[in-house]
Amino acid sequence: MCGANSRDLTRRSSGLAESLGPGGQRGPPLGPLARRFHRIRTALYVVSATACWSGLDDPLYSSFSQPDSTVKQPPRLVCSLVSVSPHVDDAALDGVRACGFAEVEIPIRTAGIVDRYGSVPWLTEESTPAQVAELRSRLETRELRPASCVCGAGNLWKPQEVERVRAKLRVAAALGAQVVTLAAGESAHDDDYGPICATLRMLAEEAQQLNLLPCVEYARGLAHNHRLQLQLLSDVGHPALKASFDPGLLHLLNDQVHAEVALAKSCHVVRHVRLRDFGGLPGVRHFPPLGRGGSIPFLRIYQLLRDIAYRGPWVVTLEGPPTEPELPLADLLSRLAESLAFLRRTGCLDRY
Repeated sequence: MCGANSRDLTRRSSGLAESLGPGGQRGPPLGPLARRFHRIRTALYVVSATACWSGLDDPLYSSFSQPDSTVKQPPRLVCSLVSVSPHVDDAALDGVRACGFAEVEIPIRTAGIVDRYGSVPWLTEESTPAQVAELRSRLETRELRPASCVCGAGNLWKPQEVERVRAKLRVAAALGAQVVTLAAGESAHDDDYGPICATLRMLAEEAQQLNLLPCVEYARGLAHNHRLQLQLLSDVGHPALKASFDPGLLHLLNDQVHAEVALAKSCHVVRHVRLRDFGGLPGVRHFPPLGRGGSIPFLRIYQLLRDIAYRGPWVVTLEGPPTEPELPLADLLSRLAESLAFLRRTGCLDRY
């Protein structure tokens, strides 16, 4: 199952435009008939995905995602604390709460790895129980809940990286997070793919035992688009392992991509959504305030997730371009407020 077919798919992925959609936002514009055909095809994808939707059969997902299925709920907005980096202090938490967020996503960084600002991490895999409890108390004081944690590390064919991920899972569980995101990384050789699948299977089992819902994120290498992500989940074969959908990162990692089609094809396994726009320059890591990039059809994403009654986190994640200097906290909070205003104005926060 984890054999040559998966590796062939990985080799072909860089030119696999046909698997990613009908041209994408950066391709030639679609005519009226083509747009109508595209919408019909996307709707069929959603009907097919909804037919095999397993959210209600997933006990862990159902336990935290269905507060009251008889009452319409707004999307469950979560603020990634990456959006206020490099500010790692109480003022940042106060600002996030003042913007209207009740939940946050916390990146659990790798100890010794410094970000571009040289900021102190919120947590690492080496954080002590006392440090985790202290952050949890700071969140509770502000009525903020830890919805999810980023638990990525390096390539999973390296034993030391696997141990880092396992330690991060324990930190996330101690913090009280519900969802964790993992990156499959890259494989140096064809023979690495099988062991990586086995490692992800082990990590999914360990996360499940910690009462965490693990989701594979898009990342360079084995899961840099929805087709490879779905293939990887199939090859791993663990029922607890699900998918994260991130349209901004999808555009960064792929040419000729259409986020709407990618979500329609994978929404039946999506349990974590990262609302990230794309700055538009190929290969440049820039995720501006939502709505500024123009590449992501956020309303269609909302409609697709609404139609399958998705109740997982919607994580707003902003990040300036690599050349951007360190900004005051007020400027970063203004970007978050702008993003929320865009979602509200376009109907993406309507209850369903």
